[in-house]
Amino acid sequence: MSYGDQYQVLGFRDLIDVKARSEGDFEVALKNPEYDITRAIRKVIDTYQGGDSPFATLARPLTFTGYVSTAPTLPGPLAHAREALDKALVQLRAHAADKLQVVFKDPGEDPALAKRLVDDGLRPMAAGLLDRRPFWFYLVLTDGRQTEQVPLPQAFDQEGFRHSIDAAVRRFSPGFLKTVAVLAPGATRGPEGPETRYSLLRDALGTTVRWLDADLHDGQVPAAADLLMVLDPQGLGDKQIFAIDQFLMQGGTVVLAMAPTDVAIGPTITARPVTSGLENWLGGHGLSLGKGLVVDPRCGALPIPVERPVGGGFTVREIQLAPYPYIVQARGDGLDAGSPITANLGRLDVPWAAPIDVDGAKNRDRRLSVLVRSSPASWVSEAFDLLPDYRRYPDLGFATGEKRGARDLAVMVEGRFESAYRGKDSPLLKAESAADSNPSIGRVIDHSPASARLILIGSNALFDDSATELIGQATGSRNLKPAEFVQNLVDWSLEDQALLAIRSRGHFARTLVPMTRRDALLWEYGNYGLAAIGLALVALLVWRRRRIAVRRYANILQEA
Repeated sequence: MSYGDQYQVLGFRDLIDVKARSEGDFEVALKNPEYDITRAIRKVIDTYQGGDSPFATLARPLTFTGYVSTAPTLPGPLAHAREALDKALVQLRAHAADKLQVVFKDPGEDPALAKRLVDDGLRPMAAGLLDRRPFWFYLVLTDGRQTEQVPLPQAFDQEGFRHSIDAAVRRFSPGFLKTVAVLAPGATRGPEGPETRYSLLRDALGTTVRWLDADLHDGQVPAAADLLMVLDPQGLGDKQIFAIDQFLMQGGTVVLAMAPTDVAIGPTITARPVTSGLENWLGGHGLSLGKGLVVDPRCGALPIPVERPVGGGFTVREIQLAPYPYIVQARGDGLDAGSPITANLGRLDVPWAAPIDVDGAKNRDRRLSVLVRSSPASWVSEAFDLLPDYRRYPDLGFATGEKRGARDLAVMVEGRFESAYRGKDSPLLKAESAADSNPSIGRVIDHSPASARLILIGSNALFDDSATELIGQATGSRNLKPAEFVQNLVDWSLEDQALLAIRSRGHFARTLVPMTRRDALLWEYGNYGLAAIGLALVALLVWRRRRIAVRRYANILQEA
């Protein structure tokens, strides 16, 4: 597929799915050609348009409003930043024609405007711990329906401001390739440099969005980011938490995949407690992760070695699939049928998941959606021994818990959030910033607009390569469901839902509905009964035809 100077090539491996039953018995089929080809066409067009001006595809003109104090009020370096901002706006207006209007207002001279901005979560800034004089320097874009805050660039020069404003304009323009910023502190780095722990997820997301690594050590999310995804956070610093907080306060979408227990997969399965640094921040928003991991009889399977006697005192070690209840198999009522994110997913295996507790009082005015939950027969275990013992517990390999009930494994909260730094100084402030040529600005947004979304997934292994491949070995095919789940999250959050309905269609993705032992016996004996009835009908038909033939022959003999 080609469009302009952009092209996309789909090879044989991109279009097929393989299900292996044994080393010599496998099946190859088309995976989902409708989705693969449509996705490739969309990416080619979006990438081509990404090289053009974002103003060309705007449906409505934009208004840029700069809430900026007058030059005497601004710190010295920011007075030069205002000049760089004006030059960047002149350059952008030359490309935008009549689709960009520019307005500047000084809240310091308009108390009513200042009060309205404070009510909207914007409060005066400070240039440093030694310079506490308040000033304003907020940049906002709006088309009358949607409003986006323009993040301040790291370098207060013309190119920095132009890049930040250009990235904000692209959020109003349909058809541009979206950018997902990913913070994965727990990821390991391979010999070639890039992170290898989430390579399968990176490859899957790379077909529809742009993956951007971000460590957030500077306290800011990259200006080009449309969505922030945090995978397996461990020991985050104050600046990193501040960056996550302020991105949410700007109305962005934050996806967190985390658990208080870290599971390592190697020759054995080991677990250890970890802290992410986000516990208090999540608690302020009415979300928390419970201790222990969810154990569910409706679970996936693991290939484990089993010794089988063959006679003569000899045994043969075989690899057999055995149920492993720490891999929660969410399907049916375990997936939210009313959400486009999970409606067509069919099934999702969530490994080593922690239960999510939601404070109803703190989220009373927000919209809560439970995307994934365990079965009503599940329970929580705080044990760190994750190796099954099928000799003592032949059914599941673990002792059965007492307090059973469905547990939330992935939730989405939408609405207005209060910043954890409300009324506090920004962590970016430093004592020497007043003398710096490029000072750190103490900007804190107190609360978010109603468009902000926080998505919490109680598993730090769901998108891990090792866990994904391990579950794929049990099913005999590639485990694509985690990648489809996060792709749906990204598309829905960025309001690009054209591919949601066809993504989960696949040749080997048809999950059978689970049934009880009674239902299974009913179907089994029903099949026997239908076969007996069929044989009886055949016998009756043969007997009837034979009687008709006997009568006909008797009539012929009488006539003779």
